[in-house]
Amino acid sequence: MKAEAGMTLEELLAQASERLKSAGVENAARDARMLMEKCAGKSRSELFLRVSDEAGGMLAEKFRQAVEKRACGEPLQYILGEWGFMGGSYKVGPGVLIPRPETEQLAEAAVAEAPEGATVFDVCAGTGCIGISVAAARGDLNVFCVERYDDAFRYLAENIKAHGVHNVTAVKADMFAGAKDAGLPEPDMILSNPPYIKSGELAGLQREVLREPQSALDGGRDGLVFFRALAEKWFLPLKSGGVLAAECGDGQAQAVRDIFLKVSSNITISRDLNGIERIVTVRKG
Repeated sequence: MKAEAGMTLEELLAQASERLKSAGVENAARDARMLMEKCAGKSRSELFLRVSDEAGGMLAEKFRQAVEKRACGEPLQYILGEWGFMGGSYKVGPGVLIPRPETEQLAEAAVAEAPEGATVFDVCAGTGCIGISVAAARGDLNVFCVERYDDAFRYLAENIKAHGVHNVTAVKADMFAGAKDAGLPEPDMILSNPPYIKSGELAGLQREVLREPQSALDGGRDGLVFFRALAEKWFLPLKSGGVLAAECGDGQAQAVRDIFLKVSSNITISRDLNGIERIVTVRKG
């Protein structure tokens, strides 16, 4: 893509859309528009009113660089530096998993079902989008976001601060060590969107997904290693009557259910908006 002098914003957007389309980017026009909004510091409506304006040299170059990053496979969310989840905006970048819309179902269920004053864990928290969203909606809850990796933990801390939630605590801990080793209290509810992609399938993922940290994607040989850890290390300290709810991948729900049958017979599976069995909920006692 080469931005020429005298081009309008509309012409620049059209050129960017074609560049992204030729690079195999889905939703090329949308991505071009969102990148322009970011580079110009304008909302969608403001940009619409100014599409006939001439693009200044600095803006054109900044936009060109952003478009080239996207064309080369950099996730749109990383270039924008933030992404939405349950009406909030979360800082993202290399080293942290990008929030997905299907995960909102997990957070929404927690908001609706958590008992008053409950202690809630968000295990493998990443950006903290689950725990922070739940805490923001339910000020009576005491939420702990557990994350192991330095890069992701930095985004977690930044997002807690940015959202101004005071009932969330970031905890740096290895989920394989369990809740007791992390010095955490007994929870009433545990939420988790753990890595669940089989190790052998990682290479076949979309190039954008491969830019996300492998540690947030790789669920081991069978994709289930983190669910075993949840059952073995995290379910035991759950209070009687408590709930553990975990997101899983397409086609995994029954295998995840079998893992949790070793600790409870009270298990339900919920489908997402696409009809995929997505959330496995396990109740204690």
